[in-house]
Amino acid sequence: MVHIGSIIQTLKSLRTKQYSCTEVVQTLEARCKAAKLINALVATDWDQLQRQARKVDQRGSAGVGLCGIPLCFKANIATGVFPTSAATPGLMSHVPKTASDVVSRLLSAGALLGASGNMHELSFGITSNNYATGAVRNPWNTNMIAGGSSGGVAAAVASRLMLAGIGTDTGASVRLPAALCGVVGFRPTLRRYPIDGIIPVSPTRDTVGIIAQNVPDVVVLERVISKTAKLIPRIALKGLRLGLPTSYFYDNLDSDVALATEATIRLLAKKGVVFVDADIPDLGHLNNRVSLPIALYEFPLAFQKYLNDFGQGVSFNDVVKAIRSPDVAEIIHDQIEGAQISRAEYLQACQTFRPQLQAAYQNYFVLHQIDAIFFPTAPLTAKPIGEDRSVMHNGLMENTFRIYVRNVDPSSNAGLPGLSLPVSVTSDGLPVGIEIDGFAGSDERLLAIGAALEEAIEFRGRPSFPEFDAK
Repeated sequence: MVHIGSIIQTLKSLRTKQYSCTEVVQTLEARCKAAKLINALVATDWDQLQRQARKVDQRGSAGVGLCGIPLCFKANIATGVFPTSAATPGLMSHVPKTASDVVSRLLSAGALLGASGNMHELSFGITSNNYATGAVRNPWNTNMIAGGSSGGVAAAVASRLMLAGIGTDTGASVRLPAALCGVVGFRPTLRRYPIDGIIPVSPTRDTVGIIAQNVPDVVVLERVISKTAKLIPRIALKGLRLGLPTSYFYDNLDSDVALATEATIRLLAKKGVVFVDADIPDLGHLNNRVSLPIALYEFPLAFQKYLNDFGQGVSFNDVVKAIRSPDVAEIIHDQIEGAQISRAEYLQACQTFRPQLQAAYQNYFVLHQIDAIFFPTAPLTAKPIGEDRSVMHNGLMENTFRIYVRNVDPSSNAGLPGLSLPVSVTSDGLPVGIEIDGFAGSDERLLAIGAALEEAIEFRGRPSFPEFDAK
C-alpha cells in the first residue's frame, strides 16, 4: 500500500513512477474494506478496476491527463457499468448501456470508474439515511449524518476511499454533504455541465457537481467536464469584496458554526478582504415561492420521461411503490396523489418568482460591487442519524430538510455557481463549511477566489481511521 494524496499529488507521483496505478487501486481497496462501516459505496468492482489499472500501467500513461485516478459517481448517474439505481429498490437492476456525458468526458481524459456512491433515496433528502441501502455515516463521527443527497460521494472523498467524486445538486446535494464531511463541494452555473443520463429531480434546478479534497482538484475535474481550456487566474485577497447578507444567512446559527464563521471572517479581513454588510431584499420569500413548487411539480413528469427513455421496461408505479425511506415516500406520494403543487403555482414560480429571485441576486452583485457572497454552508453541523424529519437546533425542534438547506437553496434556484470550503473543526470533532456564491457564468473566477481563500484558511483536518492508518 502507498500513501495517496490529492488528485494533483497523485498524478505527479504516478508520472514520476513513485508508485503505479495498480498500487493506487490496491490501496483504495484496502481503505474501503477498513472503512466499511461508513457505507459510502453501493457498488464496486475491484477486479475490473484492477484490470483498468494494469492497462494504464502497461501503456505507461499513468499520470497523463487523469490517467490512473479512480473516481466515485453518485448512484443516480449512468456509468454504463454500475447500476443507475438512485439507491432505490425499484432500480437496483437498472444499468443503462450508455454512460452520461459527464462520465464519458472524465473517462476519455483517463479517469477510472472507481465506485458508485450511496445517497439519499431518489435524491429526496439531505441526511443520506437510506432505508434501502443503509445510512451513510459521517467519517468524522460515524453516529452522525454525512449530509445529502450526495452523502456517499462526500463520505468517500473525506475518508480517502476515492480521490474525488461526482454528485448531483438540486438545492444542496453537493455542497451540504461536502460541508458536513469536511471536503470541498462545487455546484457550477446551471447548464454549464451536461445532465443527460442522470435520474432527475427537477430539470429546471438539477446540475452535476464536484466533490474533492481541495479547490485545485476541483479545477482539474471542472476543466474536463466543462471542456474549457481557461486557466484559473490567481486572485489577490487584498481588496476582494465579499458580501455578508446577515439577516438571512446568519440568522439562528449553531454556536460552533457562528464561532467558526466569525473567526474565518476575522482571519480574511486581516489579509485585506473587504466584507460588505448588505442584505438581499426579500430573499427568503422569493426562494420559498420558487424552491419546492418547481422541484415537487417537475419530479413526477421528469422521472416518468426518464423511465420512458431509459427505463428498459421499468414501471414508474413499481419504482414509487418500492420506495423504502419513509420521508421520501411521504413527499413523493403527496405530490403524485394529492397534487401538492398545482400547475398554476408551478408556472408562477417559473415565470414570476424565479426571474425576480435572479434579478435580486444580479442587482446585489452590481449595486454593492461584490465579487462573491460569503456565508456558512449550513446553520448547523452534522446531527445524529435518524433525525430525518426534525432535528434539535438551538433548543428548538426544526424541520431537518429546511434548516439544513436554508443557506444553500436560494442560489441553486437562481442557477448561480457555489463553492463550499471546510474552514475548521468544532470541539466535538465535526467540520464546519463556508460557501461563496458568484454571479451566473463566473465559475472560473469563483474557483480562483475559492483557491485564494483556501490557501489563507489552511484547513488541514481529516477524519482518522486507526484500523487502517496504523498499518
